[in-house]
Amino acid sequence: MEEYVSESQQIEQLKRQAAENGPWLLAGVALAALAVFGYGQWQRWQESKLLRASARYGQVLESLAKDDRPGAVKLADGLRADYARTPYADQADLAVARALVEADDLNAAETRLEAVVRDTTDDALRVLARYRLARVQRAEGKADLALKTLDAGPALGFESAFAELRGDIAADRGDRGAAVKFYTTAAGGIADGLVSREALEMKLTALGAALPADATAGGAAGGVRP
Repeated sequence: MEEYVSESQQIEQLKRQAAENGPWLLAGVALAALAVFGYGQWQRWQESKLLRASARYGQVLESLAKDDRPGAVKLADGLRADYARTPYADQADLAVARALVEADDLNAAETRLEAVVRDTTDDALRVLARYRLARVQRAEGKADLALKTLDAGPALGFESAFAELRGDIAADRGDRGAAVKFYTTAAGGIADGLVSREALEMKLTALGAALPADATAGGAAGGVRP
């Protein structure tokens, strides 16, 4: 009997607690529901923002395809202003920088690539931008600055491409030994398509050297340039 009395008391106690704390419990449930709703809204807003940024990026590429560099630059600048924290702003700047290099506007390309290196939150895009920036700086005759750019952080999988560019700079300076060393190191990326076997062979032949035997097989002749 005592067990039933005890249980009855416990039930009554629970009822009293529910009556006393009910409003607070309801408020907690309501706040939790609002939090879930707010997070869902935030997610939808983020997705919508990415879709708008993606559409703008598509417009940049369309302008470049039409050789409308001024229009592409304007669109990329607007994309950067409105959606700076999205990868599409970085990718637009990379695409425009490439077009500027093709137009021999190296100074403008350098400025745009520096912005990507400085502002992007994507480590992979930063490495790619650093590599392209170093190439532009080399083309401008800024060898020391190009090497500094390459040394500014890890290569994150682009080691072979970085090594080839270091070899190019060494060859520019007439340092045959260093150039051969860097080109030989770069040959390790042939199988992955990071560097061109054909290009490395030509560069090494010009220096009176050859690719290592284990680097001559595999990999596309043209390579995949980062």
